[in-house]
Amino acid sequence: MTTLAEAITAVDTDQYVNEPDGRPLPQSSAPAIIESLLRLADIQNGHRVCEVGTGSGYSTKIAATVVGPTGAVVSVEVDPAVAARAETKLADTPQVTVMCGDGGLGAPDAAPFDRLIAWTTPRVIPAPWVRQMRDGGVIVTPVKVAPVAMANLTVRMTVTGGQPATVHVHEGSFVDLTPSAADQRVPAFYLDATADTGGDIPAWLSAPAVRDNGAAAARLLDGLMNHATTMTTEAASFPVLVAALAAARPHQLATAYTGHTRGIGYATPDSIAVATPEGILSYGTSETRDALVADLPAADATLADYTAATAPDDDGWTVAVTGRSQ
Repeated sequence: MTTLAEAITAVDTDQYVNEPDGRPLPQSSAPAIIESLLRLADIQNGHRVCEVGTGSGYSTKIAATVVGPTGAVVSVEVDPAVAARAETKLADTPQVTVMCGDGGLGAPDAAPFDRLIAWTTPRVIPAPWVRQMRDGGVIVTPVKVAPVAMANLTVRMTVTGGQPATVHVHEGSFVDLTPSAADQRVPAFYLDATADTGGDIPAWLSAPAVRDNGAAAARLLDGLMNHATTMTTEAASFPVLVAALAAARPHQLATAYTGHTRGIGYATPDSIAVATPEGILSYGTSETRDALVADLPAADATLADYTAATAPDDDGWTVAVTGRSQ
């Protein structure tokens, strides 16, 4: 039997994440992030694993090495070209099957699974994933914890009796899960305004407070880009900010990318304030900024301080941060 640590050492990272000319494959995640999520999944020898988002095939190879010849890894990739490349890379690993299709559907013909691990972010935990798990199986995936772009955290969820039983939040976020390959220079869901920055990536705003008011959304984004004031503050990490603010005021939550920095905070129809690595950017009335300042977690806060819960949804299960651990 091969341990995860041994598998990580044995797999040639460059063979998977780099092209022959040395360029990194765009569909690659940092090896350290891949390894952290694989540890969360606790894959064991003999397990049947469903992987959503094959990408370079690096994570697939590691998982296959751990499950060994008595296990199986079924990897679902939405992009046909990426799937074909990974299938070639993994041709010498018979316990791996690469499928091209909508990862949100899982792999029903190969179920049930002991583990499901996703390298893409669904809006909710898809119902097919839960249905395809063995009793006591574990799902590890990023997921949205509010209907806001990039309000994502990774969850480790145990499935018992066909239902989510326990859920814990961790750091981790990937591109949005879509039913077909998509250009994801900007988030795929919940964008309320975009603006040209003169570069490859447009600025964008996501805020339920202006979801039905395009003019207000455009005004807030322009305010952040061109007229914002800055307050210096020491902020927690972005994942902790997601947890803290989604728990405190989920209906006011807002995220934005201004063309040079990303932020998360609160918005109303006439004001916005977001915490960024440079400090708090705010535009409009001071009340929104003051509310954000009041709800900022301590700089040394961790995700272990927060709890989460699932709730049934038409498409599966939503995940919401419910507050701080007691």
